[in-house]
Amino acid sequence: MLVSVEAFSKMLGITPGEVVFCIRNNDKLHGLALPKPSYGKGNHNSPMFRMSDVITFVKSYNEKGASDGE
Repeated sequence: MLVSVEAFSKMLGITPGEVVFCIRNNDKLHGLALPKPSYGKGNHNSPMFRMSDVITFVKSYNEKGASDGE
C-alpha cells in the first residue's frame, strides 16, 4: 500500500511542502533519512511512500523528537 505526501506529512505534523522540500534537497528530515519515494506514471507524478517505510520512519521521528525534547 502506498501513502501520499499529504497523508505522510499529517502523520508527522508538518506540511506536505516540508516533505517535498526535504525530498528535493537532502532526503532528510531533522537528520533522519526519509523513505525512498516512488513516483506514479502519467499525470500522477507526486511522490508516494510504502506504508511499512512510513510507519518505521514515523516511529523513529517521534522517538527522536521525544529524546530531543521537542
